[in-house]
Amino acid sequence: MIAGANQQRSILKSQLSLSSLIAMFLDPMVAILSLAAAAAWYGEPFEAPYFILALISFSMSFPGQSQLGMRARTMVRDVLVNWVGLSGVLALFGFASGYIEAFRREVLIAWWFGTPLSQLAAHQLLRLTMPRLLALRSNYRKAVIVGANDTGLQLARKIDETPYLGIRITGFFDDRARSRLGELGAAPLLGSMQGLARFVRENEIDLIYLALPM
Repeated sequence: MIAGANQQRSILKSQLSLSSLIAMFLDPMVAILSLAAAAAWYGEPFEAPYFILALISFSMSFPGQSQLGMRARTMVRDVLVNWVGLSGVLALFGFASGYIEAFRREVLIAWWFGTPLSQLAAHQLLRLTMPRLLALRSNYRKAVIVGANDTGLQLARKIDETPYLGIRITGFFDDRARSRLGELGAAPLLGSMQGLARFVRENEIDLIYLALPM
């Protein structure tokens, strides 16, 4: 993928990395599992009404929001607000249609309290395990930056500070001599732009970011 410098912000948000893929399914799946656990705890068979409720819950909460880069307080707030909003809509629909009578009240109460707690626990567990998952070489996407200027350096720092993106900067390409460039950090100067295409092919580079003046 090739992008201009003015598109870097949106690109960082739109790349489908391992962490974002897991985040898409985390909250919806935890909600379903919490409903199944609550039903099992009270001896309720997971039949048509619960199955339909699970499907509606999944469809309304998918895709989930990644909380990996969030502060703990922000994560708690987002999870609670999202769940209160979702459960509120489901409750209004249930009372308006009378469908809520198909469920045991104790199961719904346990589900309402248990789901956000389980989601918070799942997000915290993901925070602890994701660095190890991303440490596997196959889970990283390799990227190069064309342009070792201020924009390119800022982009490289942003990616390095956001390990959950699953992107590793291999280096920079720039037509200027190394002596004319400043400190590049951990990523080296790989050569001039003339050798970019060959390097990308030979090293299986996944992403190319353009940081050249427009």
